[in-house]
Amino acid sequence: MSGGQVEVELRLPGWVHSPFARRHGLTVAALLLLLSGLAVKGWLLSRSYFAEDDIVFVGRALAEPLGWDHLFRVHIGHLMPGALALVRALTAISAYDWGLVSIVIMALYAGVALALYRLLRLICGARPLILVPFTLFLFAPANFQAGTWFAAALNILPLQIAMIMAIRSQLLLIRTGRAGHALAGIAWTCAGLLFFEKAVLIPPVLLLFTVLLLAGEHGVVGAVRRHWALWSAYLVLGGAYLTGYLLASGRGGGQGFALPEFYTAAKYIGNFLGGTVPTLLVGGPLSWGAETTAGPLVAHRAVEVIVAWLVLAAVVAGTCRRRPEAAGAWALAAGYLLVADALLIMFSRSGSVQHAFESRYIADATPVLAVCLALALMPWRKTGPPGRDSPGNGAVPRAVSPFVLPAACAYVALTLVSAAGFAQGLPGERNRAYFDAARADLARLGPQTGVYPSLIPDRMLFPWQAVEDRLTSRALSPLAEGPDRT
Repeated sequence: MSGGQVEVELRLPGWVHSPFARRHGLTVAALLLLLSGLAVKGWLLSRSYFAEDDIVFVGRALAEPLGWDHLFRVHIGHLMPGALALVRALTAISAYDWGLVSIVIMALYAGVALALYRLLRLICGARPLILVPFTLFLFAPANFQAGTWFAAALNILPLQIAMIMAIRSQLLLIRTGRAGHALAGIAWTCAGLLFFEKAVLIPPVLLLFTVLLLAGEHGVVGAVRRHWALWSAYLVLGGAYLTGYLLASGRGGGQGFALPEFYTAAKYIGNFLGGTVPTLLVGGPLSWGAETTAGPLVAHRAVEVIVAWLVLAAVVAGTCRRRPEAAGAWALAAGYLLVADALLIMFSRSGSVQHAFESRYIADATPVLAVCLALALMPWRKTGPPGRDSPGNGAVPRAVSPFVLPAACAYVALTLVSAAGFAQGLPGERNRAYFDAARADLARLGPQTGVYPSLIPDRMLFPWQAVEDRLTSRALSPLAEGPDRT
């Protein structure tokens, strides 16, 4: 007992101390958690189907020739040549094949999770406590929509992989000083930019991550100066990308940034940061709100929001009391949520209040939040080869708070309830029925039979999409056999 706070050592069964368990137990536990997360993801995918931008991308993949204009078109503010190339590949293999798409999404999700596990182990060593931030990511409700809407998954999952691997490269650079790790970080950033323009924020995250780890030893200025050449290279890369993005956006008529009115901006920020973010971070919501074409919105119940803020305050205060260094990690997490997810989305979507209730807009933050939680709970491992699984700096691990395990179990239980509610608002049943009927109707027609073009129902494809993308003659042509039907 110290300062009125009780800490206990967890007593584990004898088999936990066996040679196999000591060497592989943590990895086995992580894989079991991953399989559980994949089971939840697979069940949610079974309740979803192609919707909104998915239909636009598949239709364009068949109607437009592969080239610069197709791959580098800015779509509603998104420049994503890698994502569009992947859509073309999947469409060529089997158009509107949700089973194939689900396998790709599950594989990307597993790749993100495995990369995160390796990163957490690299940062903090082979501590069982790293399973807490790992669990936070695996079951995060913020990832539900990003993992069940194909168009969102094309952006967010590759960005998450690129973010994690770039942080890993930066950590290895800090430890070893080898230039190859700096080049690897740049390469992962470029890979992320192929799928989501938001990857331009990876270098600032790496800079803040470096300052967070090295400021205590070298000071803020010293931490920045230590890799000044790398930051200069990232600055050049960011400038070149933004120039290309603006040129492509102007050529393609992409959606630009706009400053919303003060009242609209205040309402958006209040709903997003005040309700959506805390509710998702603690495992909610327990019930979801209005349905959209690609899943339900986050519901803001006053009781849930109040409880969420109390839980977050307790976690931040508790970790900062145990480890004063945790304050820097929480500052990085809060800064990312504010700049990358609140302000950036508000300006790019003109402060539309509905977007403040969409869970996918903080999905890109979940790996960053997991890393920040790990740094808040545990000291980072400053020395030692990357492959060595020491708990951290050779120090004896501190006792674990008795609240950690119950809190993690409660979080998983809440997320499962939230997943069940989210699944009820997915459009899978009605959208699948529409495409199955269209496929059957086209199969009954002769190859030379013309089909009068009509509009895809608004419940599947919103009217703000271009008219040619909403026509059945384009959207459903991948289902036709033989010559394209018009």
